Amino acid sequence: MAVAAETALDHAADLGDIASVTGLGRAEAYDRWRRTETNAAVALVISQPWPDAVPQSSKSRYDNDRGWWRLGPSVRHDAQYAVVVVDRRVRRVYAIDPTGWQCDSSGNAWRFEAIGATTLTQPQIDAAMVRGVLPARPGERFPAPLNRGCTPWRVGTDVGSNPR
Repeated sequence: MAVAAETALDHAADLGDIASVTGLGRAEAYDRWRRTETNAAVALVISQPWPDAVPQSSKSRYDNDRGWWRLGPSVRHDAQYAVVVVDRRVRRVYAIDPTGWQCDSSGNAWRFEAIGATTLTQPQIDAAMVRGVLPARPGERFPAPLNRGCTPWRVGTDVGSNPR
């Protein structure tokens, strides 16, 4: 149940939602699942099951990478990078503009705006890797699911142990 609660909190739920589903009081849910790592950086791992072989303009590829994702407020607040993984290999990395989140018309899905609407340069990626805020570099293998999705990766967590 703890992993399910953490996953729900990362996506859209709040502690009141967790309390109502588990039958716990809000105070007890807070005691069990409040965030202990305040402001821990997050990299969004965006998995794509298809190769990038289909020619696309950089704008359409950027729009496709951004997608529309169900992400909770804590993830949006803490997200610093988006790492695009295609067929379990990192292809692109974007720095997320913290004020650039856009909500869809339903109010349930969000997309990021990259700083400069472009990918990071190699020196920027190298600097982020030194700081430990990226799980992998472009060209490296990454154990992302093969279906299209977006998974928060919290800094300080082993790549293999981050929840799906």
